[in-house]
Amino acid sequence: MVKIGLIADIQYADREDKGFCLFRSSLDRLGQLVGLFNDEGVDLVVQLGDLVDGNGSDEEGLERTRRELDQVLAVLADLDAPSEHVIGNHCLSLPRAELLERLGLQQARRAIEVKGQRILLLDSLAVSLFDKDLDPSALAEAQAALARQPDPDAPWAVDWNGALGERQREWLKQELARPIPASLLLCHHPIYPLAARAQFLAWDHQEVLQLLDVAGSQPVTWASGHDHRGGRAADGANLYLTLPGLVGAKQVCGLERIERGALELFVPQH
Repeated sequence: MVKIGLIADIQYADREDKGFCLFRSSLDRLGQLVGLFNDEGVDLVVQLGDLVDGNGSDEEGLERTRRELDQVLAVLADLDAPSEHVIGNHCLSLPRAELLERLGLQQARRAIEVKGQRILLLDSLAVSLFDKDLDPSALAEAQAALARQPDPDAPWAVDWNGALGERQREWLKQELARPIPASLLLCHHPIYPLAARAQFLAWDHQEVLQLLDVAGSQPVTWASGHDHRGGRAADGANLYLTLPGLVGAKQVCGLERIERGALELFVPQH
């Protein structure tokens, strides 16, 4: 079995709490999770986006965000297992190029293998209005993707969401057609309406679900964050997990183990 630890929406900020977001103390809860993952002897830990909350786009705000990101990464450095990162909308409080460099990533979308198990890390902000590095053509693509929504009043047609986009969906289609495709897909945005509230779904969630339906033969698990309330639903053999946000947890009660074929997923219990 391959043991995978998952974390979503740490969203650390060195500021007072606001609503359900317990910003400053999320770092302590992250430290508790690191200890629990180490105790379980997981093979890999993946955070599913929104490492930090962000502090605006002026230089003072960017410097604060950089310091806060460094603090989060310092806690994650105590993991015994390697870690991987999925990009979330709050992560893009920093310019994408700088963010990827700080996380040691060549690109946000990629495939990895852990003990022979293929895992896909997807970028649901590949087409979005969050990216401060967007060139005019990419900005136009994001604006067009939002405008193309069948229902302009659809709850997910909002600027804090994004899409995988056509190019990444084609890559995903090819990955799903492999003789032994990946069974674990990790992404910031949820795509299954019964596993998250509608206002948090990726813009192109319907197109992505169609790809998974066509692939069919291999059961997949799609794990995401973004909707801090969390959720879970099955569609046939496919499982859709939306992890509750760590930033909204008053305490970490332990880890839930979910067995999926050759994978054991460990998710926080809040």
